[in-house]
Amino acid sequence: MELRKRGSWMEDAFEEVGSLPAVQNGRSRKRTVRGASSEIGNSLFLWSEGFAPTQLGELIVHKRKVEEVLSAIRRIIKREGKSGILLLVGPTGCGKLVTLKMVCRSLGLELVEWENDCTTTCNFWLPDRPSYVQNPLIRFKQFILQSTRYRSVVSVNCDAKRPLLPCSHVTVVKDIPVQFYDQPDLLISMLQSCLVEGISNPLVFVATDGSSGNLKTDWHRLFNKAAIEALKIEVIGFNPFPPTVMTRHLKSILSKVATVSNCKHVDIDSIVQVADGDLRVAINSLQFAIEHSVSTFTINQKDTNVPLFRASGKFLYGKFSADQCITLEKDANVDGLSIEECVAKCGVDEHLFCSYLFENYLDFRPDLEDVVHISSSYSFADCLTHWDLAESLYPYVGSIAARSVATFFSSENPKRFKKIRKPQESALRKQMEELNDHCLHLSQKMGCNLFGSSSFAVDCLSYLLKIKRLTGHSNSFDFKKTIAAVDALALKLPNEPKQCWNSGNELSDEELRIDESD
Repeated sequence: MELRKRGSWMEDAFEEVGSLPAVQNGRSRKRTVRGASSEIGNSLFLWSEGFAPTQLGELIVHKRKVEEVLSAIRRIIKREGKSGILLLVGPTGCGKLVTLKMVCRSLGLELVEWENDCTTTCNFWLPDRPSYVQNPLIRFKQFILQSTRYRSVVSVNCDAKRPLLPCSHVTVVKDIPVQFYDQPDLLISMLQSCLVEGISNPLVFVATDGSSGNLKTDWHRLFNKAAIEALKIEVIGFNPFPPTVMTRHLKSILSKVATVSNCKHVDIDSIVQVADGDLRVAINSLQFAIEHSVSTFTINQKDTNVPLFRASGKFLYGKFSADQCITLEKDANVDGLSIEECVAKCGVDEHLFCSYLFENYLDFRPDLEDVVHISSSYSFADCLTHWDLAESLYPYVGSIAARSVATFFSSENPKRFKKIRKPQESALRKQMEELNDHCLHLSQKMGCNLFGSSSFAVDCLSYLLKIKRLTGHSNSFDFKKTIAAVDALALKLPNEPKQCWNSGNELSDEELRIDESD
């Protein structure tokens, strides 16, 4: 288990009291700034760390967010909150962790942070010797249980004027083990067991809210709406820094380093525009621009994503040029994007983006001829999404379907705003997963997944027709009645041993024939 020392609950009893300096007066702050200015010439010195705030009043985060975090920590300490778990969400470089540090320092609390173990076993080439590396899930569970239940032996806060708090530290988890993203239920069950046993110290998760919705390490996969309600987690969202705040902060840094380096050639406005609300990126870019003070120096922009609904609106409203290659919008983030680049940067995969366009294009294309061309292009794109083709064809599918929506637009752009609906496929897929979980016993008897996509048409179509007939609603699909019909069908099936329908044995036409009367 790796513990980053912010005043570790295991080690502070063996170290000097007051090892975590709390800067309180202005004189100490001046010495800190002077020491940071003396290190500017060092190439290993990072300005984002050297000029970091040391007390609560130096934060440039919005005061309302600071007050929300401070109030949440106080409620958890006084046992007035819903639970002892807090979730800080926001984009990169918006001050989530530094705000928590300064709040804990102002309250006299230590910070115990979890770190993933990046080391590997030294004897992995010797199979006859056992490995001493422990399972990361077990280590994480032990860390959460121990750090949230037990106090520190000796507190770093020795101020007699400060009242004694019922807890001594705050547990912070920024990098969750990647194994939980494949099995998010394990994390939820582990946190539920921690709540049952009791949490004495606040537990804070710091999550990065990216614009991409299909990232493997997206925090929404772990803390969905149901999990937040079940665990009673308090969520506080952070916003990116405004350009004016970033510009003022960068100028204050330049005023401290102006005597050391020549800062006349630095364009702060371009740095702020490229950083896009990320203060850490802005400070690092400023340091790089000053250390490499050449006339031909240019700042490269980082990769930017286009929001999903904004990208879909470009296709539905026809915001592309006549050659259907370049967008017409005057925006630094999307100016010069082609159709394929716009699809690639929308934050979701090509299939889901084309599903959004397919769900809404009829509302934006009143001409019947345009509808015919777009539907033909979608039919051709569906041929490329067959299961036996390689996944490398999916970019071509997105290009064909999206380009057809952007190309076949003979009428004028709609003047009024129209609501964009989510594709029905997402709701149906979710319902299919719920049916699979409920009908697990029936699937085991059949030897296949009842509502799967691979064996749906061949193996389960006849059973679905029987279920449809038992429900009594041929034109509607009622969820509760379908489950009741599945239970009734499971009782009628004989208790035969499990048979695999896709075991390679060919079935006759009589066995595969479906009764048309159903």
